[in-house]
Amino acid sequence: GTSVLYEASNGRTYKIDVLDMIQLNLSKGTRRNVHRHQGHGKNWSMWQYEAERAEGRNYTHSKTTLVQYPKEVCIALEDRFRHVRAAASLAELEGAQAVDRQRAESAWRRKLASFNGQRLREVFAEVPTAPCAEEELCAGALASEASKDDGLREVLF
Repeated sequence: GTSVLYEASNGRTYKIDVLDMIQLNLSKGTRRNVHRHQGHGKNWSMWQYEAERAEGRNYTHSKTTLVQYPKEVCIALEDRFRHVRAAASLAELEGAQAVDRQRAESAWRRKLASFNGQRLREVFAEVPTAPCAEEELCAGALASEASKDDGLREVLF
């Protein structure tokens, strides 16, 4: 996805969308603009949201000020932002097929990561120790799936 969920110190939960650059308060439904500022060395970025303040404060006529997110949130936002940009670049360069392949790889990586060591040994054992249910993977089914699925082949090999 394009968003990060953030629970603030005030107990409120926010959904921050790095594509739309909007912060949504999930309990109240209020929206705020989000800003990303690239650092000088391009190794870091600062993420901020617009907050209201009293007009004329600090000798300005603006009713808004930019407030920086906590470091952990900035890191998560930057990671999500780069992921979204990479997917968009990939789609532009290689088309929708490449994006579909990347999604398939991610799905297979998540599935394989959910297995414990014993289950992985059973899947890759020459002779499975337990029958293979339809929704599970076993060596024969995995080989069959890999012959048809580029994403799975990429993850396995």
